[in-house]
Amino acid sequence: MTVRTAPLTWEVSPAERTPGLGAVLRLGARAVPVSEIRGFIGSADLEIDRKPALATLAVFGLAALFFLLGVLDVGWRARFLAAAVLFALIALSAMHDLLWMTTSGLYRVEILTVSGETLRYTTIDPVEQQRLMTALDRAMIRPRAANDDEPEVVAPPPRDEAPRHVAQMVRV
Repeated sequence: MTVRTAPLTWEVSPAERTPGLGAVLRLGARAVPVSEIRGFIGSADLEIDRKPALATLAVFGLAALFFLLGVLDVGWRARFLAAAVLFALIALSAMHDLLWMTTSGLYRVEILTVSGETLRYTTIDPVEQQRLMTALDRAMIRPRAANDDEPEVVAPPPRDEAPRHVAQMVRV
């Protein structure tokens, strides 16, 4: 039996594997020496999509009310009561979905290079994002000058709309 694992989409190679270049970040098909990386920004776009559950609740709730009023007020037969109960159960299921919804998100790492290029890594796994940022942070540690107390913080690029992301960690 063969067990297949997903290929790595990124790797920070130690300096020993690439003499002369130092540590190298391999991001997909790209390879960038860590010495060429100016910094990185981690962000997460989190959202809860309630629209489908709300639409389901509204449609089946109204259908249940329609059939229930038909049975009680107009005098429709009892078989329409079964339809009202079925639609009410579907609406109740949609309400349950609304109450127990969790956030879903995309986790990004934007890597800024000395040449001005921005490499982007996107994943659905927050642990994978954190692993990449930790590996970059460890690879980028270099001796600081005596007057270099604080690292420079690189601001995320401006956006036209209000951001729905949370910045996490920057290393420069």
